[in-house]
Amino acid sequence: MMALSRTLGWSKTLSTLRPAVRFGARAFSTPMDPAEGGSPGMDENSRAIEKSINSVTLLGRVGVNPQLRGTENHPVVTFSLATNVRYKSTKPDTQEETWQVKTDWHNIAVYRPYLRTTIHENVTKGQRVLVQGRIIYGSIEDNMGNTRHTTTIVADDVIRFA
Repeated sequence: MMALSRTLGWSKTLSTLRPAVRFGARAFSTPMDPAEGGSPGMDENSRAIEKSINSVTLLGRVGVNPQLRGTENHPVVTFSLATNVRYKSTKPDTQEETWQVKTDWHNIAVYRPYLRTTIHENVTKGQRVLVQGRIIYGSIEDNMGNTRHTTTIVADDVIRFA
């Protein structure tokens, strides 16, 4: 930036950089004007709705053979996926360091027709897979009225490893 400022002068440098800053700020907000693709319910006094990212990538092993569930009109293939984290732990009484492994289990749902069929027919328990998708949260109420919160990864892509 210093070399650029010597060549163009500070005022020229700043005016050259401003469009980049404006572009960066606008890239993560939606247009306000419906003619530009904005929401018709928003006016110029409303704040722009910011774009967001919901992306998950997991690499792990399949916990159970994928199961076909849902209805005939809305089928889904589900399976669990285990991911591991290794960390060192110190025993308080002996000060001995040992490696520990923590396993997290993830619920995976596959709705895309071709991917759903491929996963159901070709993925088995213990197989290593890479799952790319998005995270969704829900809740289920049982017969007793208790609510259980759920977390599911909706897979957009699943890559199988040999």
